[in-house]
Amino acid sequence: MKAQIDGEYAEARSKGAWEAGALLQYPIWEYRATIPAAVHAISTVTDEVLELGEQTECFKGKELKIETALREALAVEISS
Repeated sequence: MKAQIDGEYAEARSKGAWEAGALLQYPIWEYRATIPAAVHAISTVTDEVLELGEQTECFKGKELKIETALREALAVEISS
């Protein structure tokens, strides 16, 4: 299971569009994955999302809050 950064954001970032103000919204990327409804999948997905967040610097200073929220959301979905 490997995720990719949303193409539009990746392209804009490489061209310096964010710094130039060409992107009007906060940088957004999309993570899509089909995962098994199993507890072990939570860590796999969380690790991949946090790695992407680190690469794009989107989560700077908010890593723990995002990790906690993501783990809670996945646990709720898996348990329902």
